[in-house]
Amino acid sequence: MNKIADFIIRYRNSNKKELELKTTKIGLSLLDVLEKTGYIKYSLVSKTQKKTIIELKDSRIRGLELISKNSRDTFLTHSDLLSDPKLKSTTSFYIMSTSKLGIISSWEALTNGIGGKILVRVW
Repeated sequence: MNKIADFIIRYRNSNKKELELKTTKIGLSLLDVLEKTGYIKYSLVSKTQKKTIIELKDSRIRGLELISKNSRDTFLTHSDLLSDPKLKSTTSFYIMSTSKLGIISSWEALTNGIGGKILVRVW
């Protein structure tokens, strides 16, 4: 199964107070991006080689949508990000993977003038 889809499903099925994830680098990177943007605050309860348990202190996420899938990758350039109507409001952003900065938010990509592969849409 796709690791990003697994993260989204586990977040949706959690009780919004405690989240149990498989310990993957991409899952922890997604959590870091969500914390940098201020959408969640969390503390690490325990981390083993196979699973990570996280206590969610505050979560403003209303929805998560998987954009790039195994069979269809979606890439946006800097100018595409500027003209995207879903990013016009300040309550929605993309989590994207770039070659220069790794996994970042679309707001950070806009400030750096780069594009990349769109992984998740958050609102």
